[in-house]
Amino acid sequence: MINTDSSPVIEARGLTKVFRIFRRRAGIGGAIVNLFKREYEDVRAVDGVSFAIEPGELLGYIGPNGAGKSTTIKMLCGIIRPTEGTCRVLGRDPHRQRVANARDVGVMFGQRSQLWWDIAVQESFRLLEKIYEVPREEFKKNLAFFTEVLELNDLLRLPVRKLSLGQRVRCELAGTLLHNPRVVYLDEPTIGLDVSMQHTVREFIRSYNTRHESTVLLTSHYMDDVLALCPTGRWRSSSGPSADGGWCTWILKVRRRWMPRSWRPPSPSRARLWRCGWGRRTGCRWGSIRRRRRPKMSSPPASPA
Repeated sequence: MINTDSSPVIEARGLTKVFRIFRRRAGIGGAIVNLFKREYEDVRAVDGVSFAIEPGELLGYIGPNGAGKSTTIKMLCGIIRPTEGTCRVLGRDPHRQRVANARDVGVMFGQRSQLWWDIAVQESFRLLEKIYEVPREEFKKNLAFFTEVLELNDLLRLPVRKLSLGQRVRCELAGTLLHNPRVVYLDEPTIGLDVSMQHTVREFIRSYNTRHESTVLLTSHYMDDVLALCPTGRWRSSSGPSADGGWCTWILKVRRRWMPRSWRPPSPSRARLWRCGWGRRTGCRWGSIRRRRRPKMSSPPASPA
């Protein structure tokens, strides 16, 4: 079911998300107790949010840290399922119809990257072309437009890891809009940018919204973004925990260190070097590691009688 022009593009009613968070005890003793007795706490990240966005509208969605702005966007994208309430995007249920919803939606998180870190920017764009099944002629036309407006000509052949923050944000914007999405979610697109780059990004968002008549949901901590892009539009303040009583999401990156069971370092000193990562960082093999021994001091000559 696809929406008509008379119905809202995005509609949320009583949208609520509750996370169950494990409360950890401090210290070694607390860690042992956690193995046998676990305590959980329910935290409301989003609490009863309701709004409707009309076709071609640009809505500013503001709120303090931990108010649930990013969580709301994730529910609208279908990444997570709401605990209570309903949401419809283009007449679809985002969670149950994720594939169909993703074809018409573009999302950009200011602190996340959808471009591949180790390959050139233009290669990332070509991968996105295949993922979204964009026609070749349409892809070339969009890429030429974004390259001219966002000044990407000198950046297309560079790996993403070598781009500055402002350069990466421009490339992220282009990658988000390559498939001409009807709905665009921009989660803090100007975070960490200088004044001139913020102005460039705002002008691009405004021009894209006017040219393609797409529906844009913008979240930002900068009131200048909301005032510049939504001067006569609507603002929606997200409901949820305040900054001092909110919750934080910790992403724990665990690096697994693999070592064959049939082989062990020949000495404890080399094992310590391996655990701290010295051998892997330098690409050194065990045969080239040598323990430096302090030279023996010869006894001083006897003084003449």
